[in-house]
Amino acid sequence: MSAHGPTPWTTRPGNNYVAAQVWTDDGLLIANVYGQNPEHANECARVMAVAPELLEAARATLKLWEDWQNTPFARLDITWVGEPPAVKLARAAIEKYEARAA
Repeated sequence: MSAHGPTPWTTRPGNNYVAAQVWTDDGLLIANVYGQNPEHANECARVMAVAPELLEAARATLKLWEDWQNTPFARLDITWVGEPPAVKLARAAIEKYEARAA
Protein backbone atom coordinates (compact mmCIF):
# COMPACT_ATOMS: atom_id res chain seq x y z
CA MET A 1 0.00 0.00 0.00
CA SER A 2 1.37 3.40 -0.96
CA ALA A 3 1.27 6.57 1.13
CA HIS A 4 -1.87 7.71 -0.63
CA GLY A 5 -3.88 4.50 -0.28
CA PRO A 6 -4.59 1.61 -2.60
CA THR A 7 -5.43 2.46 -6.20
CA PRO A 8 -7.21 2.74 -8.55
CA TRP A 9 -9.62 5.35 -7.24
CA THR A 10 -13.03 6.05 -8.70
CA THR A 11 -15.69 8.67 -8.21
CA ARG A 12 -19.25 8.15 -7.12
CA PRO A 13 -22.17 10.55 -7.16
CA GLY A 14 -22.88 12.29 -3.92
CA ASN A 15 -25.92 12.02 -1.71
CA ASN A 16 -27.95 14.39 0.45
CA TYR A 17 -24.85 15.27 2.50
CA VAL A 18 -21.94 15.43 0.04
CA ALA A 19 -21.73 16.48 -3.60
CA ALA A 20 -19.33 13.70 -4.72
CA GLN A 21 -17.10 10.99 -3.31
CA VAL A 22 -13.80 9.29 -4.17
CA TRP A 23 -13.46 5.57 -3.40
CA THR A 24 -10.90 2.81 -3.87
CA ASP A 25 -11.92 -0.28 -5.79
CA ASP A 26 -11.64 -2.10 -2.45
CA GLY A 27 -14.47 0.02 -1.02
CA LEU A 28 -12.39 2.44 1.07
CA LEU A 29 -13.74 5.99 1.12
CA ILE A 30 -10.91 8.37 0.22
CA ALA A 31 -12.75 11.70 0.21
CA ASN A 32 -16.08 13.39 0.51
CA VAL A 33 -16.25 16.42 -1.77
CA TYR A 34 -18.52 19.19 -0.54
CA GLY A 35 -19.85 22.18 -2.44
CA GLN A 36 -22.97 23.89 -3.61
CA ASN A 37 -22.18 23.27 -7.26
CA PRO A 38 -22.42 19.51 -7.93
CA GLU A 39 -20.75 19.82 -11.35
CA HIS A 40 -17.72 21.53 -9.83
CA ALA A 41 -17.60 19.01 -6.97
CA ASN A 42 -17.66 16.14 -9.49
CA GLU A 43 -14.80 17.74 -11.44
CA CYS A 44 -12.79 18.04 -8.23
CA ALA A 45 -13.53 14.42 -7.36
CA ARG A 46 -12.34 13.28 -10.80
CA VAL A 47 -9.05 15.17 -10.34
CA MET A 48 -8.61 13.55 -6.91
CA ALA A 49 -9.36 10.12 -8.37
CA VAL A 50 -6.53 10.38 -10.92
CA ALA A 51 -4.05 12.08 -8.56
CA PRO A 52 -2.03 8.90 -7.83
CA GLU A 53 -1.64 8.21 -11.57
CA LEU A 54 -0.70 11.84 -12.24
CA LEU A 55 1.97 11.68 -9.54
CA GLU A 56 3.31 8.46 -11.03
CA ALA A 57 3.36 10.05 -14.51
CA ALA A 58 5.21 13.09 -13.17
CA ARG A 59 7.82 10.88 -11.50
CA ALA A 60 8.24 8.83 -14.70
CA THR A 61 8.67 12.02 -16.75
CA LEU A 62 11.31 13.31 -14.36
CA LYS A 63 13.15 9.96 -14.34
CA LEU A 64 13.08 9.80 -18.14
CA TRP A 65 14.56 13.31 -18.33
CA GLU A 66 17.24 12.58 -15.72
CA ASP A 67 18.17 9.29 -17.41
CA TRP A 68 18.38 11.02 -20.80
CA GLN A 69 20.64 13.70 -19.30
CA ASN A 70 23.17 10.93 -18.60
CA THR A 71 23.42 9.86 -22.26
CA PRO A 72 25.86 11.11 -24.91
CA PHE A 73 22.88 12.40 -26.90
CA ALA A 74 22.07 14.98 -24.23
CA ARG A 75 25.23 16.90 -25.09
CA LEU A 76 24.39 16.92 -28.80
CA ASP A 77 20.78 18.10 -28.51
CA ILE A 78 20.46 21.89 -28.53
CA THR A 79 16.66 21.90 -28.74
CA TRP A 80 16.19 22.83 -25.07
CA VAL A 81 17.99 25.40 -23.01
CA GLY A 82 17.56 24.07 -19.52
CA GLU A 83 14.69 21.77 -18.62
CA PRO A 84 11.66 21.44 -20.89
CA PRO A 85 8.45 22.95 -19.47
CA ALA A 86 6.89 19.50 -18.88
CA VAL A 87 9.87 18.48 -16.75
CA LYS A 88 9.67 21.71 -14.74
CA LEU A 89 5.96 21.13 -14.11
CA ALA A 90 6.57 17.51 -13.12
CA ARG A 91 9.39 18.49 -10.75
CA ALA A 92 7.26 21.23 -9.15
CA ALA A 93 4.28 18.90 -8.67
CA ILE A 94 6.44 16.20 -7.07
CA GLU A 95 8.12 18.73 -4.77
CA LYS A 96 4.73 20.13 -3.73
CA TYR A 97 3.43 16.62 -2.97
CA GLU A 98 6.51 15.62 -1.01
CA ALA A 99 6.53 18.87 1.00
CA ARG A 100 2.93 18.29 2.08
CA ALA A 101 3.61 14.64 2.87
CA ALA A 102 6.51 15.51 5.17
